[in-house]
Amino acid sequence: MKVSDKLDDKQQLSLWTALAQMFVTNDLGVFHLKRLAQQIVDAIGNALTIQEIESVLVNEVGPNFMLNFSPFMFVPEDLGWEKKDVERIMTKVGLVDRGWRYLMHRNALKNPVIIYRWAAVKTYLADLGVSES
Repeated sequence: MKVSDKLDDKQQLSLWTALAQMFVTNDLGVFHLKRLAQQIVDAIGNALTIQEIESVLVNEVGPNFMLNFSPFMFVPEDLGWEKKDVERIMTKVGLVDRGWRYLMHRNALKNPVIIYRWAAVKTYLADLGVSES
């Protein structure tokens, strides 16, 4: 069972969409990262802890969006994804898609950009009252 299965479909998609924004190639400043934390709280309230949100980032969203940092991505996404795009990406089940996910399934928290962004978002989530564990 995925951690995000604790959420209803709307909350799950909103959380996935917010976390997917961590994988854009544009630089995200403090304003953007605080806004991202607020979007997470608006999406799920206190339904998940920071540790559970991190699990969703690493095990659910990361494998689908790490490709954006790959040299194989000819035109990486730099502005973010709409909910409909995130839903399409997160629910693909074709052989090619599974192959890419397998190749790209690296721990997102081994990427220096994601490490920095997640550390900031975790701090902002704690400031917004989300429980650590």
